[in-house]
Amino acid sequence: MKWLLIMTAMVAALLPSCVVMTSVAIAESCIYSPYSEREVQFFRLGEAYYVSCTFRYAARKDKPVIGGVVATPGSEVYAPFSYNKEMEEQTVYVMLTPDLVKRCLGKTVSEPPKDSPLLIKAEEWDAAQAQLCQPLRSCPKTMFAYSSRDEKQWGCRYSDYGHYLRITLPYKHGAEAWVTYPLAAVSLLAIDIPSMLVVNSVGFVGGLVVYPVVSPFLQYHATESVQAPAVETATHE
Repeated sequence: MKWLLIMTAMVAALLPSCVVMTSVAIAESCIYSPYSEREVQFFRLGEAYYVSCTFRYAARKDKPVIGGVVATPGSEVYAPFSYNKEMEEQTVYVMLTPDLVKRCLGKTVSEPPKDSPLLIKAEEWDAAQAQLCQPLRSCPKTMFAYSSRDEKQWGCRYSDYGHYLRITLPYKHGAEAWVTYPLAAVSLLAIDIPSMLVVNSVGFVGGLVVYPVVSPFLQYHATESVQAPAVETATHE
């Protein structure tokens, strides 16, 4: 019984950290990230070098999380739906840094002109002026596409840990965003906030009720643990 009360108090203390995130799960369903399954090619365009990246934007989630307890693994609550959506395949050309030109092509070059674009879409690529370059045998053969909202992260980098090229591109929103985002806002106001207020209020009240019952046991064990053991006095005959 004593341990049951203690465990109940611990659960009641955790309840105020419960969060409900149906609005986040809905909003994320229209955010697309790139993925690639194609080999890359290298080009020189003017004084800059580029690597081609053919990819698709996709929004996938098998089990969207709609709730749980903060910092408590295994407490996640999953939505009863999943989604798997893709956009049409597209190609962009990503400028290489001098370090990557040396690593991939074996050429020593200076910084490209400041007016050289970092990303060039396929429809804007000047194929007539671009020169195909042969990569080194040691050049990474694998390329993975990632996404970031930070423009400073966009571009091509080399991964020392996995020996692959990392292409970072901007996120993209699907055409359904004009419906998804208003729906997420409604879910936030109608479901998430009221649910968190109710659950956290119940947890807070439960903690106030349970703590006075459990505290004597906690104080008793704390006092018992700090008591010094009795010291036997040696007697001499």
